Amino acid sequence: MKTDEKVELTCGMYLKKVREQKGITLDKASQDSRIIKRLIQAIENDDYNSLPPPVYLKGLIKKYAHYLHLDEEEILKFYQKSNGRKLTPGDKDLLPQNRFAYKQHPLLKIFSQIFGQIIRYSLLLIILFYLVFEIMQLVLPAQIIIFYPPRDLMTTLPEITISGQVIRTKTLYFQGQETSFDNKGFFKEQMTLNPGSNILEFEAINALGKKTILEQKVILSSL
Repeated sequence: MKTDEKVELTCGMYLKKVREQKGITLDKASQDSRIIKRLIQAIENDDYNSLPPPVYLKGLIKKYAHYLHLDEEEILKFYQKSNGRKLTPGDKDLLPQNRFAYKQHPLLKIFSQIFGQIIRYSLLLIILFYLVFEIMQLVLPAQIIIFYPPRDLMTTLPEITISGQVIRTKTLYFQGQETSFDNKGFFKEQMTLNPGSNILEFEAINALGKKTILEQKVILSSL
């Protein structure tokens, strides 16, 4: 870029001259540089009213200069010198409005706010119910449910399988021995019966150490 050309030509005129000397059309320049065609025309024609605010224009000119293989900083200085327009944001420079931006209807905005409140309160209720449930699990006593044998069973079998379920239970004992149960509280135990009356004794302890005792009778008949 010669010094006398800088004086005689504006920056826009110079950029246009370089592009034409390279045999590049506006359409090709727009496609290759990915700059909108009308913005390239505005730069080359020094059409300041059609150009974006300085916050965008500086990058735009540098991008176009880079595309034309020119010194970006020199072109920026040339631009400011040739037209006197500063490339730093001013107090009155505003970001362009996006005409494709979605504009929410006032009623829809109100409904969105109401829906948001409902969601928040619903979450609070869920958390509250969960906390109450956990507290009840601690406060309420352990519960023992026997599926088999039924109460006061009379049998001729010398050995039976005892099954049941415990609720809110941390530890379970059967006949004084600790008994295991699964994560749903189900348990099974084998027991050899003595002739006559047999007492089945269960003891369940909850998380706070409260005990629940259940006794059940099974009779082994010799008949």
